[in-house]
Amino acid sequence: MSLEIDPGDSLSADGIPPLFRTEKVRNIIKANDGERVELVAELVQGTHSVFHQLCHRKWLTNWIPGSEPLQIRWIRNRVAIADSQSFQYIRKGGDVRLVIADAFPEDGGEYAVEARNQYGTARCIMRLDIHSHERSLAEDAPRIVNAPPLVRAVPGDAAELTARVTGHPDPVIAWAKAGEAITNSEKYTLSNEGIEFTLRVSDVVRTDAGKYTLTAVNVAGEATATIELAVAEPTSSSAMQPRFTHAPVSVQSRLGQRVELLARFSGQPAPVCRWFKGDVGLEDGVGGYTIADGADSSTLSILYLENEHVGEYLCTVRNHYGEDLATAMIMIEGSSIALPLRRSSRK
Repeated sequence: MSLEIDPGDSLSADGIPPLFRTEKVRNIIKANDGERVELVAELVQGTHSVFHQLCHRKWLTNWIPGSEPLQIRWIRNRVAIADSQSFQYIRKGGDVRLVIADAFPEDGGEYAVEARNQYGTARCIMRLDIHSHERSLAEDAPRIVNAPPLVRAVPGDAAELTARVTGHPDPVIAWAKAGEAITNSEKYTLSNEGIEFTLRVSDVVRTDAGKYTLTAVNVAGEATATIELAVAEPTSSSAMQPRFTHAPVSVQSRLGQRVELLARFSGQPAPVCRWFKGDVGLEDGVGGYTIADGADSSTLSILYLENEHVGEYLCTVRNHYGEDLATAMIMIEGSSIALPLRRSSRK
């Protein structure tokens, strides 16, 4: 069989511009934030062909490569992209690739790849969309979950009101009772561990009962939850007003000697004992005083008696059902006789 070639269709391989198989990739390329992404365009390279006429007038096409060297350039949103570790140019045979090592949402947009030689330029366009997890999180309004409708406590105990709060950005948290904002104080402690927020009410009394409101606010919205604190009355058998079972006794001593005042008491809930000299409350380790508290006793000690320690002392024991008071004197040995013990009590 003889093969004839039309001279008009005979072309040299010289001077051939590049060509991509398609000028635009129709499907949008999608990826997630943080993923490795490859953009690919297939470079056919030849634009001219030599037609071989066979018998029975069948036509075949023989592609001729485009002239080298080819210059490849990637462009995003009309801005050229430099070849780097983050945006790497790769060419494998007829495939021209741009590898994005770690895609961010801002890397999305329209991409174009250009192949150029001295005889012409080819271009292929595609679109990349990067899904951002943060974008959806930023619209997450606060939610308050696991907030108990009712918390019970007895006088003298501590009550904890706890709930979980979610949302993005992190919500601002506020506690209130009867419309009054609650802040950290001797009575209230506000804390959190992760998304779990707690309001601790110390030394509960009957007036602490009521409805407490937790509010969570961020740019996406607001959520509130109400927790009621019920303060239960102890049974008559368990409630007991404080009283001294052994009141402190006045003492006389020499300067420089050790002196102790001992108090024993009872009550339910367990009373809190405090010592005073004049109107000043005494603290353990301050002013030469040592205070040792037990479950039903308290001892005030002076390791080295000085003139400033001489005088009248007040001891108080208190719980939610009342208070008992007792006084005692510390005097210098040889002075006038100690004053008699004075006691009083009140509810």
